[in-house]
Amino acid sequence: MPRVGAAYLVNDKTTVRGGYGIFYSAENDAREDILTKNYPFFTQEEYFNSAYSFDYGLDAGVARNTTINLPKGASSIDMTTIPSATNQVVYSEPKHFPDGYSEMYNFTVQRMLPSNLSLEVGYVGSQAHRLAYQVGNYNVNSHLSSKIGKVQTLLPVGKSNYNALQAKVERRYANGWSVLGSYTYGHSLDNGPAPFDLGSHNTPQSPFDLKAEYASSDNDVTHNFTISNQLDLPFGRGKHYFRSAGPLTDAIVGGWHLNSIASFHTGRPVNIVTGLKDFPGIRPNRVPGQNPILPHDKRTITEWFNVAAFDLHTPGQNDQSKNPPPGTSSRNIVRAPGYSNEDLSLFKNFTLPRETSIQFRVESFNLLNTPHYGSPNAVITKGGFGAIQSAGEQRICQFALKYVY
Repeated sequence: MPRVGAAYLVNDKTTVRGGYGIFYSAENDAREDILTKNYPFFTQEEYFNSAYSFDYGLDAGVARNTTINLPKGASSIDMTTIPSATNQVVYSEPKHFPDGYSEMYNFTVQRMLPSNLSLEVGYVGSQAHRLAYQVGNYNVNSHLSSKIGKVQTLLPVGKSNYNALQAKVERRYANGWSVLGSYTYGHSLDNGPAPFDLGSHNTPQSPFDLKAEYASSDNDVTHNFTISNQLDLPFGRGKHYFRSAGPLTDAIVGGWHLNSIASFHTGRPVNIVTGLKDFPGIRPNRVPGQNPILPHDKRTITEWFNVAAFDLHTPGQNDQSKNPPPGTSSRNIVRAPGYSNEDLSLFKNFTLPRETSIQFRVESFNLLNTPHYGSPNAVITKGGFGAIQSAGEQRICQFALKYVY
């Protein structure tokens, strides 16, 4: 709430629509339970048998520790009084965590065209505010206290926005044929993904400089085009070919249907990081004068982006220093390979007595066997930096028989 929508019929063939709404995320990605991971409510104990003894006491189980080590009448505990406090990890969030929310809006024009075609063009946008964001260790460089260890902090500082031009051409099913083509030209930006999708590659370099994280979203796709067809093949009795076919011939060549879906989109962003053990989100420094994006004719499987554009000896990479400085590279600075895929299916229904039928299908996924390359290795400390080391499924063909009753 609130939400509002309107539609206006300009004439018999043109319609204008628009809408706006606010949507709340009351659970904040269900991360408010992180405080239950704090001492003394959460403890971790390890039990193991010696490899050189025959004591199998663990087989009988270990009694669970159900005592909360909190002084009687106390509602909090001073972390600095806990033994080995500097080795503890504290989870923190604001006392009054606000609800995240997003604003969504669109404006669309739809026009009926000749030959049973329709065209729809619209602007679609959204903005999100106060989203839950795991900003990392808020005690880096002993910012809070030198007497405690890491303070993993969740703050309502996540934000994003999306703007897109969306177009759709549709031919409704008529005379044995329908087609739907859609195209989106859009851009999504944020200062980091949701907590569940954070991952090591997207950990902020510094919890105190989240502006440096604002860039294209991980799922940003600039161009996205999809076209689908449904076609009744013109063979069999009453069709263009074999119009006067007999029952046997019509049973063989008639009643076939062809479906196809083709999808094409540009690659998604890739975040270049150093891969430090305790600071996985630290990005490398940029090398002056080097463009990280290679021309299309220079890209190879072993070097998808210009590895020379990044300083491979960023401070802290080799010595795993406690507090390495943030790198000068921007987040999500390069992109993975684009995607192209064509699926095709051919099927026919055979009518049986008592309103039953059998459907025979021939299907091919990735019909043209186009390579679906994965993202390039974006971690400097791993072998094969800049190389593509994975790919998706190759062409798959299958036959299927379905009995409908």
